[in-house]
Amino acid sequence: MSARTEPADETAALIKQRVTSLLGALLAAALIIGVTARIELYERERFQHEARVNAIRHASVLRARLEGALNGRLHLAHGLAAYARSHPNELIDFASFAEGLTATGIAGIRSLQLAPQAVVRYVYPLKGNESVIGHDLLKDPARRIAVLRTIDERLFVIAGPVPLLQGGNGLIARYPLFLGEAGKDTFWGFATVVLNLEPILAEGGLEPSVDPGYVAALRGKDAQGPLGAQFFGETRVFDESPVLLDILLPHGTWQLAVIPAKGWPTSGPYSPVIWLAGILLALLGALVTFSRLYAPAKLRMEVTRAVGALRESEEQFRRVAESATDAMVSSDEQGAVVFWNRAAEKIFQYSPEEAMGQPVTELVVPPQYREGHTRELFLNDIEEGRRFGKVTSTIAMRKDGSLFPAELTLSTWTFRGQIYFTAIIRDISERKAAEREQALLKERFFQSQKMEAIGTLASGAAHEFNNILNGLLANAEKAASELPTESPAMATLYEVMDAGWRAAEIVRQLLVFSERQADCDTLLSPVAALQQLLPRIESSLPEQLRLETNIQPCDQQLAIEHDQFCHLVWNLCMNAVKAMLPDPGTLTITMSTQTDAGSTDPTPADEEETTVRLALGHLDPGPHLRLAVSDSGRGMDGETLARAFDPFFTTSEVGGGSGLGLPVALGIIQSHSGGIVVSTRKGAGTTFEVFLPLVAKAE
Repeated sequence: MSARTEPADETAALIKQRVTSLLGALLAAALIIGVTARIELYERERFQHEARVNAIRHASVLRARLEGALNGRLHLAHGLAAYARSHPNELIDFASFAEGLTATGIAGIRSLQLAPQAVVRYVYPLKGNESVIGHDLLKDPARRIAVLRTIDERLFVIAGPVPLLQGGNGLIARYPLFLGEAGKDTFWGFATVVLNLEPILAEGGLEPSVDPGYVAALRGKDAQGPLGAQFFGETRVFDESPVLLDILLPHGTWQLAVIPAKGWPTSGPYSPVIWLAGILLALLGALVTFSRLYAPAKLRMEVTRAVGALRESEEQFRRVAESATDAMVSSDEQGAVVFWNRAAEKIFQYSPEEAMGQPVTELVVPPQYREGHTRELFLNDIEEGRRFGKVTSTIAMRKDGSLFPAELTLSTWTFRGQIYFTAIIRDISERKAAEREQALLKERFFQSQKMEAIGTLASGAAHEFNNILNGLLANAEKAASELPTESPAMATLYEVMDAGWRAAEIVRQLLVFSERQADCDTLLSPVAALQQLLPRIESSLPEQLRLETNIQPCDQQLAIEHDQFCHLVWNLCMNAVKAMLPDPGTLTITMSTQTDAGSTDPTPADEEETTVRLALGHLDPGPHLRLAVSDSGRGMDGETLARAFDPFFTTSEVGGGSGLGLPVALGIIQSHSGGIVVSTRKGAGTTFEVFLPLVAKAE
């Protein structure tokens, strides 16, 4: 009986041991799979985040291009409104004016219209738009409500895409015009620009051939934003969690949606590898656990095998960590470094021998931020679930003390009752520089578009005023020649002629500003021309100002008229003089040459520096003349600098200046393929650097 019982007990014990060992193995495998799932989740979320950031970047470029395309056309409505204000009762030259507005070659302009009392009377071009003439917007049931709202609220609105009376679909930019004094003005009519949608979309980059990696759609018909109907792209785009950005319109928006053409990623590129490694480790852990629990007799052999496998796994982990491009730094609970990979050595410039055992905060954290990296704060973050497992932006420090922007991901783990911290640190200096470069290019693009539009409008206005002034001066001179010298009216006529000639000078400066092509066969020695002009400049300075010069020899010449060069230097110097008066100051003129074309891109300023810069123009390769005019005056802030080259903008008191000096100087520079860089600091003066291409002297 006992002999039979002992084998039965041994069998039961053996089965129990097997079950216990199997449960332990399953538990070990589950833990490893759980850790693997957490790692894979982090990898997947990181990859999905990068995909969304790339989509946002692409959508931002599309938005900037669309807004640029729209604004490049909508300014025509302001030009029409200005024309109607100046000729409210006499629009005989409407076709000529409209032809001048559209002479810039902007695609997609269907028609320009003026509708006195909401009735379309003037259309350009007339061909193809005959059906619009005489159309009463207030009697059109399809447009009456929107038109009345536009008049009551005085809004510059964009309707569409809508069916057009002359056929097809398009956008209608309608600008209500009121005449009279503020508070007593009356409704005159509408200045309207009718646009074709397709050229705007093409210029905005909404074509599959431009970037097949993304799919875009637009909604917001009649500038109603998310509430408006979709008018471009596939309907599914708005249903697949797209990146949404608003396209700003006058008193309304469109909504742009962008998704990857292949859809949002559901897994990271390394997810299969992570899962494969996790499953292998889980099987290995389960096997080791089962062996340790089930076969005590083979414990030493299995332990030896397990230790070898763990060492190999550790070596694999070390190889992966050492091959990573991001810095991986681990520290113990006291903050001493226990792991320092090759990327950390490259980024922070400390060798592993220098870093091991040192306080991690003193190696990588700038002094001003070290209070946020104490042991107590980290332990509190662990308990409250803050900071860990999240990508955060921070500032890190290299061995030489230089700072750089970084992205930081923290994790914590425990080994033998000791808490350890691991940080994955990515240097994002190049990415930040690229973002700054993109912002700079965008700012220069908008500035160029603004100056081109202002130049076009200034040219048209100058020609019109020139015709008026020629008739005025001719009649005044004729009247003066026919009156006796002692006539009391002669003094009045002389005042009229003097005012006319001053107005003609302003018109001439406007024409110089708006001119963009130079046709000059004359070669000029810049040093000789400047030395001839210096006595005139010095004699015109008030007594509290002094002149300093630094003119270096130049054996090359400029392809520019002598008068234009002197006009350029004179305008810059007089602008500097006005910036210093009535206080004492110094006007400094520097002339030198540079072999390479250089760049008109401003040097990036430090975050704490208050200097602001503006660069205009693009320089071709080759030698250039550098002419710098500096003053010790009041300086400018960023808002003033952005408008410094706008015609008629001036910070002087009324009568102190026409506001055309700098625009005319810019017109001369750009018409001769040059560039200009302005550096200024509030209360510390301004420097204008002009770059003009040099040519060799004729043999």
